[in-house]
Amino acid sequence: MAKVKTATFIGTKYSIELEPIDGVCVTPNEPLKIYIVEGVKNTQICLETCVHEALHACFPRMTEKVVAVLGQKIAKNLWKRKYRLISSRKKYSGEGIGAAVQTSFLQVSSIKSGGQGRQAVRDIARFIRRLGFQEKK
Repeated sequence: MAKVKTATFIGTKYSIELEPIDGVCVTPNEPLKIYIVEGVKNTQICLETCVHEALHACFPRMTEKVVAVLGQKIAKNLWKRKYRLISSRKKYSGEGIGAAVQTSFLQVSSIKSGGQGRQAVRDIARFIRRLGFQEKK
């Protein structure tokens, strides 16, 4: 996984730390950090954890149940489209990842694609790309 140290979600900067835990997004009253599992690389669970924690960062008031369902749907859709953690340093545009995130997002979320929803889709897609997930050809 790429060494991503920070990521911005809906205008708020988070520090990113790779830890041997499942994933935690620490919000408002704590230093803004996202901890992501490091041990299970290139699995659908790793992708889901990354998306899940990014959703918490974008929508801190969203319930855990909604984040879990939405994160699973987005990760499952990306996995079906062959998004995998690519270790090579090839430049990749990642054009399709935003559309894949948005499609999943709109299928299961009551949040409309305008405003904050649109920004969340862009921020999550950018975060996933920066971590090294790409469409495997």
